[in-house]
Formats: sequence, C-alpha cells, structure tokens
Amino acid sequence: MSVATRSSGISCSMPVSPKPTRVNNAYERLKQDILNSELPPGFQAPEPEIAERLGMSRTPVREALIRLEADGLVDLVPRRGARVKGMSRQDMQDIYDILCVLEPLALRRLCFEDQQLDEGLLAPLRDTVAAMHQAELDEDIDAWADAELDFRRLIVGLGTNRRLSILLEALFDQLHRGRLVLLRLMGKPPLMAEVCRDILSAVEARDAELAETLMRRCREEARDRMDEVFFVSRLPHV
Repeated sequence: MSVATRSSGISCSMPVSPKPTRVNNAYERLKQDILNSELPPGFQAPEPEIAERLGMSRTPVREALIRLEADGLVDLVPRRGARVKGMSRQDMQDIYDILCVLEPLALRRLCFEDQQLDEGLLAPLRDTVAAMHQAELDEDIDAWADAELDFRRLIVGLGTNRRLSILLEALFDQLHRGRLVLLRLMGKPPLMAEVCRDILSAVEARDAELAETLMRRCREEARDRMDEVFFVSRLPHV
C-alpha cells in the first residue's frame, strides 16, 4: 500500500505497519512457546524460519521479536535471527532480589488505594489459593505453579500503578520457565497456599505493614529455595 501525492506530480510511498492484531498474535504465540519450553533456552533461528513456523509473514514476526527482546526473553542476533535466552543462577537471584522489593511495594500501595475490594475482585484470588492448596495435596507441580502465578498476577493487577504492574508482569514471565524447571527438580510444590491466604487477608484488612512483610518473607524464602536447587542441580542455566 502507498500514499501518493499527485498535486506536485511526485509519488511518495509510505510503508504501512502490519496490523496490531498480527503482531500481537505472533508475540503471544512465540511468548507461550518460550514459556512452555517449546522453544527451549538456546534455541536460535532466522526470522524466515520463525515466520514459517507461525505461518505468517516476516514483518509482524520481526516486530514481535523486538517486543520479546524488550521483555528479556530473546536476544536478536544480527544476520542470525533470534536466540531464546536461558537463565543463569545469577539471573534468577537478580530477579528475585527485585521482586523482594517491588511486590511488597505493590501490596503496600494497594492497601492505601481508595478502590473497594469487593467480593467480585477477591473471589478469583480465593480460587487461586484453593487451587494452590489442592495442588499441594496432590503434589502437582505444574498445577501449583500455574495457580501461584495466577495469584501474583491477579493481586498485582488490582493496583492502579500501571508502570509497576507492567514491570512485574515482565519479571514474572522471565522467571516462569526457569522456576518451573527447578520446581520439577524439587519433586513436589512448596507449601505456600497458607501464606498466600494470609497475604490476601492482610490486603482485605488494609494492613499494609503485614501484607508487605508477608510478601517480602515469601519472596525471600522462594529466592533461597530456588537458589539451593539451582546450586545442587549444577545446571549452567534453565
């Protein structure tokens, strides 16, 4: 497509960006393949191969890869396409250190906001805690990881600071796959449903100090637990 200027006799062609829905579709499909390890750490392919895999043209795929690089999930390699990033032990420690600060901050801010935390907002959170508890009883790692991640996303999503929410979502995505690998090495999920229930109760009561303290302690324990598994496994990356 082009936009032509006829009055001067000069034709000016302007490239038209791909429709946002195509870029979003490519982005979501590639992101899920990365998070689910369909595209494992170290996987590398040129843009045409990735576009063929998705059955799409190269332009939306290129823009999707740029977004994924900004998310910290891939590296774009000149003339070689994209490479899926692995996560080192230090990478995981760094992300958990940031989460130990930002997630408690998100809860503190939420406790001081004016919005009414009615049952319509809280019911999905109660459901995720119940799902975590059941997964702990069943020793179902994958179900537990999904429920625990849903809890964190939902509770962060209640806040009105969109920049903070977007940053946390990106960190959750970067952490997800590596954390799942290490959880599977543990053999059974950690017992966290009860503390998540306590966090939710503190938010309902608008007890900012308690909510902040519980979340920080929860994240610090998760960081130390994952670091120990990473060290014992001797994996170079996940």
